[in-house]
Amino acid sequence: MRLHTLTLAFMVLLSVSCKEEKKEGYEINGTINGISKGSSIYLDEVSFTGAITTIDTITAGDRGAFSLSGNIKKESLYRLRYGNKKYVLLVLDEKPTVITLEADTADMFVKPYSIKGSPASNSLKELLIDVTGYRKEMSVYVKQLQSAENAITDSMKQALYIQYQAKAEESKKYITNFADTVSNGTLAVFAIANFLNPQTDLQDLNIISNKLATKFPANESIKALIEALKPKNDNPYQMTQTFANGTAIPEITGLNPDGKSISLSSLRGKVVLIDFWASWCGPCRAENPNVVNVYNKYKDKGFDVFSYSLDDNKAKWADAIKKDGLIWPAHASQLKGWDSDICKQFNIISIPTNYLIDRNGNVIAFNLHGGALEQILQKVL
Repeated sequence: MRLHTLTLAFMVLLSVSCKEEKKEGYEINGTINGISKGSSIYLDEVSFTGAITTIDTITAGDRGAFSLSGNIKKESLYRLRYGNKKYVLLVLDEKPTVITLEADTADMFVKPYSIKGSPASNSLKELLIDVTGYRKEMSVYVKQLQSAENAITDSMKQALYIQYQAKAEESKKYITNFADTVSNGTLAVFAIANFLNPQTDLQDLNIISNKLATKFPANESIKALIEALKPKNDNPYQMTQTFANGTAIPEITGLNPDGKSISLSSLRGKVVLIDFWASWCGPCRAENPNVVNVYNKYKDKGFDVFSYSLDDNKAKWADAIKKDGLIWPAHASQLKGWDSDICKQFNIISIPTNYLIDRNGNVIAFNLHGGALEQILQKVL
C-alpha cells in the first residue's frame, strides 16, 4: 500500500535540456516570515542526475526580506531554501523573469507561500498541494486498517480498503491528467516520475512519456525517462526483486502466534512459497484462498508455505490466520509492521509479495499470484 517512485534520478527534481539562446537574468524578490536578519537563503538547482548545486546565496534583511538576481542557462526546477529542509520549489528558465515570493518557515514546502511572476511555479505549487491532500486522505484509511480494534468486521475492513483504492485511483487520474495538460515539459516529467509507481503504473508511464516526447521533442528529461523505463518494461519486477532467480534467500526468523521462534531454514528440503502479507491488507486476504488451494493440492509432493506477516497486532494476525484457513504451521512475524527488519532486508515496498524457493533455498520465481503459482509448481515438483 505504499506508494513508491522510479530511481534516485527521478525521485528528486528534474532539469531539462539547454536551449541555444543568450542567457538572460532572473530576479526573485520576497520575504520569508520567521527568519532572523542575516540568515542565509540559497537558490539551488537540482540537476537531472539528482545532484544539488547552489547557484546563489543571499542574507536576509529585516523581517526576512531578500532579493536574488543572476543568470541561468537552461530551464530547470530549482529550490529556494532556508536551512536544510525548508524550501519552495520554482521553475526558472533562461528568459527574463521577475518573481515575487512570500513564504513562512512553518511550512515552506507546500504552503503557505505565494508566487507572482511565474505561472509554471504556481502550477507546481498546486500540484504539490493537491497530491499532498490525496496522500493525507489515503493515509487515514491505512491508519484505520492498521489500528482498528478487533470489533471491526471483515466487511468493514474491505470497505476501508475499497475507499483507499478509490482515492488512490482518483489521485492517479489527477496526476496523469496534469501531465497530459500542463504546458511545461519540466512539470509533466516531474509529476509522473515522482508520483507514479513503475511497478503498478508502468503502462500509464509508457503511454504518457511517449505522448510527452511528441509534445516536447527537445526535452532531454523525457528522453531519459523513456530510456529509464526500458529495463522496467523488460522486467516489471526488477525494481523490487531484491534476490534474483537462482540466488540463495537469507534466513528469516520470527515468532509464531504462540510466541515460539520459527525459521525459514526449518523447511529446507521443500519447495517453499515465502509469502509476505498482513491481516489489514485487502489484496493479501483476497489472494489467500488461492494459496490455501495450492497448498492443499501440493503439500504431499514437497510444497510448503512460510507466511511472514507485516502486522503489528498479534490478535488480528492470529484471527486472520484462523478466518482465512491458513493451515500450514509456518507463520512468523516481528509484529513491527513496515518497520520489520525482514521487510527492510527484502525491500518489501508493497504486499502481497512472495518468493518461491527450491529445496536448497534458492529463488525459483518472484511474485506469483493467481494461476501462475500452480503453473510453476507443476514444473518443479
